[in-house]
Amino acid sequence: ALWDVDVLSGALWVVPGSHKLGLLKHTPQWVGEHKQIAVKPEILQEVLPTLPEPVPLVGRAGTCAIFHANTLHGSGINLSAQDRWQAYFAYNTVANAPVDRKVSRRDYMKSQNTKPLSLVDEDAILRQPGMVA
Repeated sequence: ALWDVDVLSGALWVVPGSHKLGLLKHTPQWVGEHKQIAVKPEILQEVLPTLPEPVPLVGRAGTCAIFHANTLHGSGINLSAQDRWQAYFAYNTVANAPVDRKVSRRDYMKSQNTKPLSLVDEDAILRQPGMVA
């Protein structure tokens, strides 16, 4: 979270354990000018009653949540008086790069960079100038 996040400001919600269902069938949906890929509603109606209640990911600026890519997740509208600013990072193998590039989100929303990351020594960050362990 780049700013404090609470339920009213449109927190991201996750469904615990839903990643164990594997990849569920998705369908494209447009929300304003943004294309989103969401689980089909009929599938949600079938699986949500079998899972724990969704949990909001709330916290102070700087909070970080790490979860499996197959975890059911989504956010609602921001009902607060402050902006909602969050950063999301998803890492895949190069073989799993997105193929839908005809109608895509802007690069700041979905990077088109599919170059593999370089491996570095485990303590490489700590050796950078200005880093304190």
